Amino acid sequence: SAFKAAKQLAADTCDMPVPNHLRNAPTKLAKSQGHGDGYRYSHNEDHAVSAGQQYLPDNLPEPHFYQANERGLEQKLRQKQEFLDQLNKTAYHSNIKNNPTYQGKP
Repeated sequence: SAFKAAKQLAADTCDMPVPNHLRNAPTKLAKSQGHGDGYRYSHNEDHAVSAGQQYLPDNLPEPHFYQANERGLEQKLRQKQEFLDQLNKTAYHSNIKNNPTYQGKP
């Protein structure tokens, strides 16, 4: 199941570092280390999604746990997921074009 796969991935990768832009920066030291730099709040973005923002560690491929089927509401969920995937790919390619050292994921 998708839940079991996600749970297993979390267990297998719990020692990998959280990307700096997702880290809390409550102190001057944390801020000086880049914690929180570049974070984008999804609800302030178009479609309420921070397209192209990386949420997983650098060396971890982007997983796709949920696979919608062709029945009922899942058809619409699949369409929404395809739309979000396209937003992420577009943002990724835009970031690569504007910053060749960009390390995010499509």
